[in-house]
Amino acid sequence: MGTITYQVKIDAIPEGMSLEQLSGEVDNALKQINDRMSTYQPDSELSRFNDSTDVGEWFEVSADTLKVAKTALRASEETGGAFDVTVGPLLKLWNFGTDRGEFSIPDQTAIDAAKGNTGFQHIKVRDDPPALMKSKAEIRINLSAIAKGYAVDVVARLLEEQSVNAYLVEIGGEMRSRGKKPDGEPWIIGIEKPLDDARAILKAVPLDGQAIATSGDYRNFYLHEGVRYSHTIDPRNGRPIEHGVASVSVITDQCMLADAWATSLMVLGPEAGYTWALDRNLAVLMILRGEHGWIEKATPRFLELAEVADPATGNNIAGTADEVTPDEPSPATATYLPVFVIFLAAIALMAVGVIVSNRRIKGSCGGLSGMKDASGNSICDACTVPSDQCSGVPQEDVTDTSG
Repeated sequence: MGTITYQVKIDAIPEGMSLEQLSGEVDNALKQINDRMSTYQPDSELSRFNDSTDVGEWFEVSADTLKVAKTALRASEETGGAFDVTVGPLLKLWNFGTDRGEFSIPDQTAIDAAKGNTGFQHIKVRDDPPALMKSKAEIRINLSAIAKGYAVDVVARLLEEQSVNAYLVEIGGEMRSRGKKPDGEPWIIGIEKPLDDARAILKAVPLDGQAIATSGDYRNFYLHEGVRYSHTIDPRNGRPIEHGVASVSVITDQCMLADAWATSLMVLGPEAGYTWALDRNLAVLMILRGEHGWIEKATPRFLELAEVADPATGNNIAGTADEVTPDEPSPATATYLPVFVIFLAAIALMAVGVIVSNRRIKGSCGGLSGMKDASGNSICDACTVPSDQCSGVPQEDVTDTSG
């Protein structure tokens, strides 16, 4: 899965287990997933399958890898190919691969050639013993669009097996919760404004016993001769999406499915995607780029599950706004907005419960002292529960590389 950050929050340490033991179990679970599904590790199960040129031969894998691959194929079939874990050659062609050069627009011949080396139909699965098969030697699969969600589910299951009654798990932005905070309030998750060059909260969503995943194109794109080229590639035509959907958030019971559906809906677009979500009673919030601001499309199930609150005013929003004009933060709030989307759920719990964390935050402030505003100043003012031990001096960043 490459380098990711994660954090786990629980209401209490399980009886008979230390915090260090629990943290170690989480680390081991994530390392195991990474060792099996990473495309960055040449000796992972997935890398060895991709490098294999044995066509029509079963390649034995772990039950974990098989489960994620089967879910990916299900998503591919249900979306008519809008989701496809073999899309790697097209990402590389459009300069969104791991080795990036100067952006240029490929011609149709190059697109057709890259498409010829993709196709989920070329992947077969076997349950017993778990195995994958490719029908074309050039086919390679990348489960990164769904593996993070699966990792969230695995950690959640681990916590439940240890009788943890309330938790929030976040891995690379995908989240799953159970129970409530010690004060009886639900876990609050921030949905980000799809801004290219800033970080700010658009919606604050209560999450109780569900998972949420968001997919967007506002962090990874090219501007070429005035045209925006998204990193989200439509596998069906081999080109970046062009329909103006900036982000999609999905709430469901399993984070792996939320991950898959969010990516799929980014490709399907505002009309076909919204209809697809309605037909399956999915909880979905689409944010589109409008002429004068953000256009929001929320399914009835999303509004039912998530009583959406405006983080700035605390007012509930009943229904879906037709169009929301982007707001300019006032000087008093400008230093807060870039932080809340990352730490909205974290700050409220710094004084209560237990935090198991290997992400880029340390200390009771959640690492706010290490964050900067647009002027380069520390944003300690955003902290609502300063610790008596806080020095206000940024601590060294720590990056988790186990997942």
